Amino acid sequence: MDRPERPGSAGGGGLAGFLVTELGSLITEAKKKNPDVKDAAELLLALVKSLQPRPGTRSSPTVNANDAIATELAKTADTVRPFVLACESKNAKLVPIAIGCLQRLTMHQAIPFHSVATVLHTLGEQISLLDQSLQLKMLQTVLPLLGRYRLNVGGEVVVESLMLCYRLQDTKSPVVNSIASATLGQIVLHAFEKVVSEDEANAAAPSTDGVVDESSTNKSPFAKDACMLFQDICYLASGDSGTFWRISSLPKGFCFELIESVLKEHPGLFKKHTALLSLVKERVCPLLMRSFSDKTEFHLLVRLIRVIHVTLKLFNNMLPMECEILLSLYTKLLETDHGPPWLRVLVLESIRGLCITDGFLRTAYDTYDAKPSASNVVQELLAAVTRILVCEKQAALIIPRELPDVPAAAAQLTAGSDLVGVATGMVKSPCLDLLDKTDAPTLPEHYLTSVAIQCILNTTEIQVSFLLASLLASNPSNNTPTSPTSATSLPPPPPVLQSDLLLAIEMATSTFPIILSTLSILLIGNTDLELYKQSLKAYTGFTTLVGLMGLVQQRDALINTACRIATPPLVTLSCDASVAVRELTAFSGPAAQNFQTRVNHAVSLSSVLLGERNLMAVVAVAGVAGQLGSVMDRGGWYFVLETLAAVEGMHSSGKTERRETVNPGIDGVKMIDGGRKMSLNALANVAVALVAGGSGAGVEMNLVLAMKNLFEASKLWELKDLKEFVGALCLLSKDGAIQAASNALEKKEVGKSGADEKLFAVTKMFEVVVMNNARIVDSPGEIFSLVVGTLIDIAHSTNCTPSIRSQVCNAFGEILTISIQTAEDDVTHGIKNGESTELKLLDPLRRFMLVSTDDVVPTGVPINSSVTVDAERVVKGPWFVDVQKVGLETVKKILMGSGHNLVHGWFLIFEVIRSVVIGGKKGGGVTSTGALMNMTEASNNLESTQPSKASLLVRAAFPSLQLVCGDFLGSLGPEILFECIQTLGCFGSQPDDINISLTTIGLLWNISDHILTRRQKLEKDGKAESPTHRSNYNVGSAEKLDTPNSTLSIPQASRAMLTSREYLSGPVTPKTMDVLWMHLLAHLSQLCSDWRPEVRNSANQTIFKTIGINGKRLTLDAWDECIWNILFPLLERVKISSEQAELIQQAPTLNAVAASGIPINPRDSPTKFWNETKTLTLTGITNLIIQFFPVLIELESGFEKTWNLFLDYIRSWSVGGSPEVAAAAMKSFKSLVRYPKDLLESDGSPGKLSPNIQNRLPDLWRMAWDVWEAIGQGILSEADENKGTAAPLQNVLTKSASGFGSQLIDVDKLKPLHGPFPQATLVQYVAVFVDIYDVISSTFGLYELKRLLNVLGSLLLYHTTTPAGATVSKYKTDNISDLENMSPFQDAVFTLMTGTSPDFSVIKGAPEVLILSIAGFIRLPFLRLQSLSDPEREIARLQPATGGMEKGFTYMALAKRSIQTLVTLFETYGTVSGIYSGGIFEATLACLDAPMRAKYDCPCPGVKDSTPLWRCAANTSITLVVLGLKNLDKYIADIPKEILNGIYVQILDMFDGFLLPQSNPPSSMSIDEQEVATDFDISIFETFEDDVLLHLGQLHVPDHLINHHIEIICRCSKLYTSHMSSMTDLSLPGAATAGLRSKAGSLANGTFPLDTAAGKLNGSGILNLPRRILKDEMVVASPRASLTSGALPAPLAQSQIQSPLRMNLGTDVVTAGRERFAKTCLVSLLKLCSDDATDMKDVRYRIATIAAPIMLEKMSSVIKSYSSDRPLYGRLPLPRIRGEEILLVLTQLRDLQMRVGILHELIAQDKIHPLRAHILSGRNAHLFYLYPYLCDLLAAVAKAGKGSGMSPADVDEENVIDLVNACLNRVGRELGLDS
Repeated sequence: MDRPERPGSAGGGGLAGFLVTELGSLITEAKKKNPDVKDAAELLLALVKSLQPRPGTRSSPTVNANDAIATELAKTADTVRPFVLACESKNAKLVPIAIGCLQRLTMHQAIPFHSVATVLHTLGEQISLLDQSLQLKMLQTVLPLLGRYRLNVGGEVVVESLMLCYRLQDTKSPVVNSIASATLGQIVLHAFEKVVSEDEANAAAPSTDGVVDESSTNKSPFAKDACMLFQDICYLASGDSGTFWRISSLPKGFCFELIESVLKEHPGLFKKHTALLSLVKERVCPLLMRSFSDKTEFHLLVRLIRVIHVTLKLFNNMLPMECEILLSLYTKLLETDHGPPWLRVLVLESIRGLCITDGFLRTAYDTYDAKPSASNVVQELLAAVTRILVCEKQAALIIPRELPDVPAAAAQLTAGSDLVGVATGMVKSPCLDLLDKTDAPTLPEHYLTSVAIQCILNTTEIQVSFLLASLLASNPSNNTPTSPTSATSLPPPPPVLQSDLLLAIEMATSTFPIILSTLSILLIGNTDLELYKQSLKAYTGFTTLVGLMGLVQQRDALINTACRIATPPLVTLSCDASVAVRELTAFSGPAAQNFQTRVNHAVSLSSVLLGERNLMAVVAVAGVAGQLGSVMDRGGWYFVLETLAAVEGMHSSGKTERRETVNPGIDGVKMIDGGRKMSLNALANVAVALVAGGSGAGVEMNLVLAMKNLFEASKLWELKDLKEFVGALCLLSKDGAIQAASNALEKKEVGKSGADEKLFAVTKMFEVVVMNNARIVDSPGEIFSLVVGTLIDIAHSTNCTPSIRSQVCNAFGEILTISIQTAEDDVTHGIKNGESTELKLLDPLRRFMLVSTDDVVPTGVPINSSVTVDAERVVKGPWFVDVQKVGLETVKKILMGSGHNLVHGWFLIFEVIRSVVIGGKKGGGVTSTGALMNMTEASNNLESTQPSKASLLVRAAFPSLQLVCGDFLGSLGPEILFECIQTLGCFGSQPDDINISLTTIGLLWNISDHILTRRQKLEKDGKAESPTHRSNYNVGSAEKLDTPNSTLSIPQASRAMLTSREYLSGPVTPKTMDVLWMHLLAHLSQLCSDWRPEVRNSANQTIFKTIGINGKRLTLDAWDECIWNILFPLLERVKISSEQAELIQQAPTLNAVAASGIPINPRDSPTKFWNETKTLTLTGITNLIIQFFPVLIELESGFEKTWNLFLDYIRSWSVGGSPEVAAAAMKSFKSLVRYPKDLLESDGSPGKLSPNIQNRLPDLWRMAWDVWEAIGQGILSEADENKGTAAPLQNVLTKSASGFGSQLIDVDKLKPLHGPFPQATLVQYVAVFVDIYDVISSTFGLYELKRLLNVLGSLLLYHTTTPAGATVSKYKTDNISDLENMSPFQDAVFTLMTGTSPDFSVIKGAPEVLILSIAGFIRLPFLRLQSLSDPEREIARLQPATGGMEKGFTYMALAKRSIQTLVTLFETYGTVSGIYSGGIFEATLACLDAPMRAKYDCPCPGVKDSTPLWRCAANTSITLVVLGLKNLDKYIADIPKEILNGIYVQILDMFDGFLLPQSNPPSSMSIDEQEVATDFDISIFETFEDDVLLHLGQLHVPDHLINHHIEIICRCSKLYTSHMSSMTDLSLPGAATAGLRSKAGSLANGTFPLDTAAGKLNGSGILNLPRRILKDEMVVASPRASLTSGALPAPLAQSQIQSPLRMNLGTDVVTAGRERFAKTCLVSLLKLCSDDATDMKDVRYRIATIAAPIMLEKMSSVIKSYSSDRPLYGRLPLPRIRGEEILLVLTQLRDLQMRVGILHELIAQDKIHPLRAHILSGRNAHLFYLYPYLCDLLAAVAKAGKGSGMSPADVDEENVIDLVNACLNRVGRELGLDS
């Protein structure tokens, strides 16, 4: 035995130091009186000092110095001799020193073993002399002294030590007595320990059977001592004297204590030594039985029961009969009529200890109950214990509990209550431990019941601990995690025999009714919380035990009861707890009835609230279920899970008892029970953290941990067990969904809601699947199909609540996502087991989304087997959108986590994604959802602001598609790419989210780039097929595409290829990529006609950019396919869709008012957006044609068809489209026809056309010319005024005056045209022709020029109607003022016609046509006046047309520019005979005639150029006439007479109209301005007379034309008008002109009456002039003149004209407006007859001959008028103008030298008066002709001058008389009568 560590073991401070000190003291004290002591002490001192180590020496590190000294001291008897002598000396000073030293030597084993007896004897003799401290020190020495020499000391030494302690028991000191008794007991035990040591020493030769017989015992000294000592103790207990221990008596109680300690501490010795066992059987057992017959006090019964307890516990298998008697005695003592109450308490405490003893009950059961003929000792004993629980005094146990649970620390507060349990039955020490009590203590009321409960609990626990551990040890596969309260937390026992295991199972089966009944009543009875916990722990362990043993019926009963106990009575469960009542075999009838009432009815607060006990019971249920996972079936699991679900639901809804607990593991966190709580799932992490941190977790945390352990245990179960568990979860999920739907309906009726409700079963099913995902995925698929089928069934249930559906859908998505991630193979970078696993995991998505009607067949257990799933009803459900949304989110998660590993599931992925958009369902194919699909709904969607459900799905699905296109394109095969493109097409056309559609287009662009990149790689690797039709061409430059493998190879018959997969199978080749690319273009083309402008415009830009970038790779066949299957269908769809949109836009209302009542801005209408699309489409195709023109032209006739069709689209959209589209079409048209000019080389220099292009270009551009003309005609026909009528120029042209050659624009028949075509586009339209003409100029003739001018001239009448809502700038552009400057379009047309590029002069006949067209522009200013009212027309005449142009263009600047240009043209082309022979000259003059004749009625000119239009026309006309007549002289012989006469008539008519205008100056015209105008008229008249009239006097000019002109001059010479003369004839003005035109017609017909041109001689020989001239002289002015000059209007009614007698003198004369012009004309009339000019005598003579009669008539009328009127005035003067007129006439007559013979033709036939003919042929012929009138004038003046005085007219009349006299003098001189 190892020595204990002692202090002072180093150096001299240990044992040696102590002895040196004590021996020194001893020597000092014994020096005088005890020399023997002194000598012995000195001897020992010397020895000790010699043993001490010397200073400076090192001791061995392995040897203790004290031990070395003690060893040396133990070898000699001198060690104890001084101390023994000191004790024998009786010296009071020496004895304490000696005892102290003996104690120290004993501690170090320094006393020789042969001196031990001497020392004990010496100490025993000193007992009476020592005080208490020395007695205690002596007791401290005895036991170590024996213990250090257990193998050497025995026999008398033991007896001496016993006697020493026995004597010390009788001292007066209680402390010494107590310690002596304890030491005595220790010495007894020491004696038996020596036997153990002895047996160990003799272990080398044990007996064969392991048992030592009595003879062997006698041979062993220590065994003999022990046997004799135990025999003496038995004797002393029975009252007899001992033989070995030489004493006569010992207290009986102390004897029982010694017996108990020996039996308890060394039971093995009794089993090994038969002598000892015989003593127990023969002495102890009878003694125990006899002791109950005596009237025994409490302290003896305590010791007696303790001995019986040890005997039963340790010797039941060695003493079966005796133990059976003792157990039966226990059963009897438990009856109420046997002994005092505390006796039953002692028995129950003993039974409690026996029950917890490992193996006791099992051994007892095997010994007694298991034998067929034996008595059921164990069962009867347990039944007796159970009966205590239901006796009358303990009936409160089954009374329902009314008080809430309290913590154990607060049990003192409820000590007086009726609760039964640990708190109420708690004592400081059990009664069996009260060895120091003489009388029985006062016990708590329920202490007996509490001990009885503990007996049952211990019985259950000991069975569970053995069986459960044994079962688990024998089957390691069942070592599953358990709950914290499980019995398996005990350390497992060693493996047991199979027979022991079967015995334990049999015992558990037989005790099942008792345990179930007892534990059930404890769990629902009136017990406190601590007892409830203990009972629950026992119940849990027992249930686990029964389940593992395979007792199905018992297991279900236990589980059902536990489930019912775990929930309040009002909670409905499918399990029934009445089975527990039926099993209560130990209960009486009333007790069982009371229990059943307690279980099945709500009688307290706990019936409706979830208490702490319920939570603990749930923890137990969870623990049991975890232990039994390998043996539970689906039904059992259903009960457990149903209970867990119910508790979790109540907990999360706050249905818990209110209590306040502070969790020490969370600082500052206080959870208040009752009210809303955290769910158990939310507490899981907290619970785990608390347990990991070592903090004590509350019941809620225990519940969380238990549930967590339960579901985590599923990871260790086999698949068949897991399937049962998951199946139960599936059943519970569906039942929970049905119940939730019913509850929701009830809550709805009462106005409540359960928005946050979730299914516990679904949550846990998800957790289980996640934890076991790897096994489930790798399994054949039954569990996976069961789970997902159940989730799908619940999600598709029409009655499912929203919250549960959301939970189920989320669980479904997460399970699929995790399963696919689990199935990933890191080695192959795919899915394990390939296609089968991949499709198995992804196929539920299709069923979940109901992609097709075939997917409605559920794979799990139907949620309601009586109702079939209606797919249509599911799909139409408003909640199905949420289901689909989760499915789409699942797809996204799968792609994000495992997309790189998918191989076979892509088709299903795209099918699911595509199912949410229109046309994306299974079997839908590639369908277009463009504008034609549902245009009405599309337009309604524009007004919708609420996101539709479909839009939510689209937004949910699109991220997945983006992910595929962004990260997985490289891993997609051709067929999958085909599906991807098709899916993108569906998303692009979906109407719900425009942003997604736009993004889709971008993704298509990415895929296009990816396809072409892959194709390029295939070609680079040498896998590309050799292209069959590759051409080297120039695309916008001279660069040739000569890369050998750079073209896309598309088969000829590829029309069906766009939607066919036949080209995608087989090896991947460049051809495969080509098919995919064309398929992508087809979908982009579909999107180009989408009803949303942003989408279609983006698609347009993308498709054209894509083709533009990759077009040089296309072959001719590919281009043909692209043109006819992509581009032209795109154009047609855009056209049709836009027309449909316009119809829809016009359909609702005509005022375009939105639903809100706010008018819609036309600029934001769908039409506007379609116009943008048309613009993009035209521009895109145009750019493609231009970019790839050299390639496309290789298509031969195919390109001609393409060119022609595309130009037709341009024509259609130019004419029928909006202004914006028209502008775009025109721009595209211009870009096309400018191709030869815009062609550039790579270095920027002008490009060169290939010979093929040069040869074919004229034909293509000729088509463009036809389209150009058609566009112009279309613009005109689409004008508002021409819609539904004939051609715009029909019936507008009229023949010229002559009726031959040219055609004039009849302004009266012209009308302004109005339409939407913008002016800027018209300008562009003109510019297009220039580019066309440059190519077709060689074939462009006069016919085409006339068509060109016809269109342009008509378009000048076109006015743009600005649409409503147009901007100000737009309005100003379309309504620009052309008063000062020409409008852009007018300028473009004019520049085209008059410019040098193009040069039309090369075309034969072009100048004539151009001059005629330009001349026609002069009449256009009068077009605007036709649409004006009279007041507006007057304003237009007086004021410039500034401001808005809503009344039309003024054409003023154009007309002036045309007038100026005519001079230039005539100067250039005036010598061309065709101008005259074709009537061009005549027509030009006719156009100039219009403003000249209108004169003051012309529109007012502008401010900058204020020259009136008529003045410009007059200047130009006189210039043209002069130039024309000069040039005309060259072709007089070649030009027909009729055409010449027409020219002359037009000239005269033009100037006559100008000289006699039909308008008068406006009243606002100042005198100076009038004078300027008069001067201009005079200049024109004089120029005409000087330059034109002489030409007209030629012989080929008819006389009547000259006569007519002279008549006009005569009329212009009027200075006044007289009403007196007007009474004779009221002719209208213009009669002469009408007569002239009629005469011109007669001339044309060859009949010209001479009497109409000149007068005849009447019968009296007086020359009779035409009466019409006289009448015309007195025609009244026009109505306009009457308003300005004060004259009366003509014609007048007869009543309006006053009689001459009633008129005031002078009021009948109205002065003419132009006096100077009239006087000039009068003088000119006389000059025509004068012979002053000597040039061109013949011409002048002919003119004078015609003018002379008219002149004479004019002169005579003036003289006669004055002569007749002068007498009427008397002495009053005539009006001024008349006096000036007579003076001017007389003056001119006086000075006129008349041309000789000009009157000869008139008098040649007069044979009667030869003298008269003579005098009328001289220079004074006019005076002879007027002689009578002069005489009358002289007489009238002379007669008026009679009277007294001078009149005011005398002065003027004197001049008249003088002039008359001068004239008469000339007559006289002619007659020779002068002086």
